[in-house]
Amino acid sequence: MERRIYTDPKVSLAAVSQRTATLLAQYFRRQDVRVIPNAVDTAQFSPSARLALRAKARLRRNFQESDFVLLLIGNDWCVKGLETVLRAMGTLRELLFHVIAAGDDSPDSFRETAKSLGISERCRFEPSRQDVLDCYAAADL
Repeated sequence: MERRIYTDPKVSLAAVSQRTATLLAQYFRRQDVRVIPNAVDTAQFSPSARLALRAKARLRRNFQESDFVLLLIGNDWCVKGLETVLRAMGTLRELLFHVIAAGDDSPDSFRETAKSLGISERCRFEPSRQDVLDCYAAADL
């Protein structure tokens, strides 16, 4: 079904990222895909809104104010480089930071990697949630 629709030049295609547009070009030879990034509600996702929720979001996750927290949010953790982040955490032990991976991917293999590297206590794997601002509020990067 995808091949039939995506290869039809009469069908206009839009993608939310350049990566998706590139994949459409690669797999379906579509060079005419328009990239339209997702929009962000700047009233909801503002520095002041994030900072207002920060203390409670970090407390729920047992982070100290002085902890540095990296957030990886969304799916396809392999493509986004979560394993590379975990291996860096294991190698660069003097750079003490925590990671939150939030999304619907299975955390099992990543938990195993974190355990084998001795960094499990610095990794949190959370399911997708409607209120993503809570995740952003807990994070520094």
